[in-house]
Amino acid sequence: MTKHPGNLKPAFSPLGIWALSIGTSIGWGSFVVSCNTYLQKSGILGTALGLVLGLAVIFVITWNLQHMIRTAPNAGGVYAFQKRISGNDLGFIAFWFVLLTYLGILWSNITAVPLFARFFLGNTFQFGFHYSLFGYSVWFGETLLAVAAIALVGILCSVSSRLSSRIIIAATLTFIAALSACGVLAVIKHDPAFSYSPMFTGETHAFNQIIHIAAISPWAFIGFENISLFSEEYDFPHKKVRGILISSIIITTVLYLVVSLLSVSVYPPEYDSWLAYVRDSGNLQGIKSVPVFYAVHHYLGETGITVLMVTMLSVILTSLFGNLLALSRLLYAAGRDGEIHKGLSKLDARGIPSTAIFSVIAITIFIPFLGRTAVGWIVDVTTLGAVFTYWLISHGVYLQARQTNLTLERYTGAAGMVLMGLCAILLLVPGILPLHAMEQESYILFVSWALIGFAYFRWRLARHQDINFAVWLGLLLLVLFASQMWASRQTETETREAAVSIYEYRLNHPESTATDAGDRRTSFLHKQAQIVANNNTAYTFSSLILFLLCTGILLYKDRKRLDRRISAAEQAARDARKIAALKESIGALLDNMPVMCASKDAESGVYLACNQSFADYAGKKTPESVAGLTDRDLFDPKTADHFAEGDRIVRGRDKPYVVFQSVADPEGNPRRFQTTKLKFRDSNGKLCLLSMSVDLTEMERIRQESEQTKAAYQQVLSTSAIYESIVDALSEDYFVLYYVNVETDDFIQYDIKTAEGRRMAETRGTDFFARAREQAQSVIYGKDREKITAALDKERLLGEIQKHGASFVQYRLMIDNQPTYVNLKATRISGDDRHIIIGVNNVDAQVRDRLAAEQAAEQRKAYIRHAALSSNLIVQYFVDPETEQFSEFSPTSDYEKLGIAKQGGDFFSLAQKNSRKVIHPDDQKLFQTLVTKEHILETIRKDGRFTLSYRMVHDDVPQYVKLKAALIEEDGKPTLIMGLFDEDAEVRHEQEYAHLLSEARHKANTDALTGVKNKNAYVTDESELNALIAGRKNPAFAVVVCDLNNLKTVNDTLGHKAGDTYIRKACSVLCGIFDHSPVFRVGGDEFVVICQGHDYEHIEELLEKLGAENAQSKKLGDVQIAFGMARFDGDKDVESVFTRADQLMYKHKAQLKA
Repeated sequence: MTKHPGNLKPAFSPLGIWALSIGTSIGWGSFVVSCNTYLQKSGILGTALGLVLGLAVIFVITWNLQHMIRTAPNAGGVYAFQKRISGNDLGFIAFWFVLLTYLGILWSNITAVPLFARFFLGNTFQFGFHYSLFGYSVWFGETLLAVAAIALVGILCSVSSRLSSRIIIAATLTFIAALSACGVLAVIKHDPAFSYSPMFTGETHAFNQIIHIAAISPWAFIGFENISLFSEEYDFPHKKVRGILISSIIITTVLYLVVSLLSVSVYPPEYDSWLAYVRDSGNLQGIKSVPVFYAVHHYLGETGITVLMVTMLSVILTSLFGNLLALSRLLYAAGRDGEIHKGLSKLDARGIPSTAIFSVIAITIFIPFLGRTAVGWIVDVTTLGAVFTYWLISHGVYLQARQTNLTLERYTGAAGMVLMGLCAILLLVPGILPLHAMEQESYILFVSWALIGFAYFRWRLARHQDINFAVWLGLLLLVLFASQMWASRQTETETREAAVSIYEYRLNHPESTATDAGDRRTSFLHKQAQIVANNNTAYTFSSLILFLLCTGILLYKDRKRLDRRISAAEQAARDARKIAALKESIGALLDNMPVMCASKDAESGVYLACNQSFADYAGKKTPESVAGLTDRDLFDPKTADHFAEGDRIVRGRDKPYVVFQSVADPEGNPRRFQTTKLKFRDSNGKLCLLSMSVDLTEMERIRQESEQTKAAYQQVLSTSAIYESIVDALSEDYFVLYYVNVETDDFIQYDIKTAEGRRMAETRGTDFFARAREQAQSVIYGKDREKITAALDKERLLGEIQKHGASFVQYRLMIDNQPTYVNLKATRISGDDRHIIIGVNNVDAQVRDRLAAEQAAEQRKAYIRHAALSSNLIVQYFVDPETEQFSEFSPTSDYEKLGIAKQGGDFFSLAQKNSRKVIHPDDQKLFQTLVTKEHILETIRKDGRFTLSYRMVHDDVPQYVKLKAALIEEDGKPTLIMGLFDEDAEVRHEQEYAHLLSEARHKANTDALTGVKNKNAYVTDESELNALIAGRKNPAFAVVVCDLNNLKTVNDTLGHKAGDTYIRKACSVLCGIFDHSPVFRVGGDEFVVICQGHDYEHIEELLEKLGAENAQSKKLGDVQIAFGMARFDGDKDVESVFTRADQLMYKHKAQLKA
């Protein structure tokens, strides 16, 4: 999954996103519109075919939507996508109308709460003051219920995103299950004589009725696209969103068909057809006023009321939760971008935009006081808002597909724009559809929202001092068009009223031949015509006023600014002429300078221009041949990555960025550059990057040779000096180091590439401590995040270093999804107060080995303590060594298993005899040999005590016991005391401990992936050889250093699983060839073999065999192993031998790549 820089936390699973997409598409209005719009205007078959055609239209939008989410996941959804693709203009328009759309949907569903109460709870909440607004009765009690509902939903949303997701999942599954069951019930239980006729209503042509349903289909799916606003919070890969979206729109369509089927499957007996009932349902009250409610009640009786309550409550909950969460993410993203107040982008400790959530609630709590009718006009506008939203999604995908050369998305993007453009025309232009898609008041609301957008953008413009006329022009055209359509609707209404008046006049005034009667009719007709003309003039004048108002907002206080810009433009023209005069001479100067200059597009990375020096470095003949190419086209991946990282840093800075880089030229020669980069905008406002690089390669060589300038050079430029300081300050086993400027928080990161730490990748960045704490949330083991976040507090860290000289913390880092123990150590460089060095060491093997040993020792200690406190004595004998008379004492009855009497004579003879019955067969010979009077007494005289451990068999179960014997003086004569102790548990525990210890030691020295020895084992063997070398034993051995070619390519193209297989196969080759020598895996793709004895004597033959294996593998496209060998030849240590072998390996690696 891709994560936007921020702190939104993953909280939405695939099921949660699927439920959110469906739950926000189905609302209270879905049950009403299915009857009074779909069925009433198009019939059951027209509705079904229209919905299927609408599904095909929405499928195109869905394809564009999933592409947008997968390529640009952002909490801003289409707003952020358009802003990135098309710039701030369309970005602002997208934000403004998406905000209106989701607010309209949320307001519609919050006003559905009183309707829910009226349908299922009667007048329970109709108390307190009440009034009528646009024909809708508003009661204080119902309003209070709606406000409480949105407040409760807001509190739950601010508590936990995962809790909100689970509620949406439960509610969505509930209403899907309920509607599906009711649909099946309708098919099974409806009257066999029932007829679905008429299939079409007959008012217009059947094709027109189908197109009508398809044209308003965006309304049916409004909300399914809001899952894009949660794309930063997915806890799954974004590529899965395609299947989620496709399944959600199919299920949504099926649910609409089920609701339509239920609505026509049964009707009250007083109507002669379902169509008559549906058309009259608006005049009915209670359950009968909604046909689908009546059908469920008809089939299930009173149980149906409960089913309906649960279903509608679930529908309302999903809409409230989904749209409130969506709006909060939209406001969060806009605040983060500075489009609105930045306070709305504030996240609480749980990573939830609570400020945005409660801001939406603050706006919404007043809506229930407006009643359902006024909100209905707003909902009309949401259909148009959804069409605009889908058009913007398709437009952005189309532009992106053109830039990235994606054929399919280019076609779907274009198709989406065309389809949504047609839908917008059908909705906005009265008379095209067989009914008016928008009420007259809705046009006014739409125009008002656009005017508010004008005012807000004007205010924003005054603050940001930039201007983009595309926003003005877009909003102006929308206002002009919508106002003209409103005027057209009003004129149509006035004309219809005039026609009615004329018709009524004709009925009330029969024709007469009298002259005065004709004059009166003429006068009346003239009066009606005058009324229509006057009203038409008034409406046209109103539209003109709106246009002038918009123009006034556009031009207000901009005259002087325009004059200044004209003057600036004239001055710029004069400057341009001067610049043009100098351009040729400057170009010639730059071409002859050792400085490399180039400019590129900041977004695409395409080079726009360069001088001849840069063209030579890039391996091109002329600067013109560089233009239009990218770093990937010109350089190897490593060099291109260096340049790309510098571009990323300078895009986030306002000041020039200076960096020293070691990169290779196209021929592979190492070069050292000092590069200065800065960003600027060209004459068209496009963001560009300018870089100037000075080749320091020769200078560095001279400085390295000059002892006089060496100290100054190392202090200012030498990365190697920093590196050596780091090596002195930290252990050798680090894998990442940071050189941090504590004054600016700039840093250099060194990622060690080999087990020896001599080659490293260098990366530079800013805001070290902020980045480190942010990354800790994703890469640190959960239980250690708080500890490492506290440790990386800048003031605390510097205080620790000041007080103790260094700061040290051990924690667990998630590597390959496994917690791995690492040490973080921070210290200063001597003589440098501005910088600190932070290193991270991998100590996982050592820590786990120590923990395992400590655990095993602690277990053994605990057992011994327990055994010391417990009574494990089986039996005790007192034996006269001269007469062998004995007596026995036992704290338990276990002595009976020996089969020896409690007292008597011939003790040793009886013991030998009974040993055949109670001693384990494998221990009988040992017992009979050692448990004799002579041997026991001799051992006691020599050692002071006799002990013997063996196994007894009791109930066919072997049991470890220990026999102890000692001589004591009693009343002046010797007495042999013999005790038999139960040590079964202790012995078995010792065996288990030995086994665990052996396993721990084995694991500590074994590579988990390949099964060969690891770096820890190599260090051990290296130490042993170094001890022999130090003792001048001159051991005969050779070191073979091996490195796998193409492992990164395998990992990047086929995945890490294939990479693991590649490593194991290479290891198998090495083990097969060096079968008499230990093979060590010391790094991700590095192996070392220490050859002694047979392999040392035949080392040349073995290397020839490895070379032949390489040649065969190259033909097959299989594993390639670069290797180098060095023999011990009086070197000071093994490291010296390794270094020689390592250098030969790199030469061989270069040959393999040639």
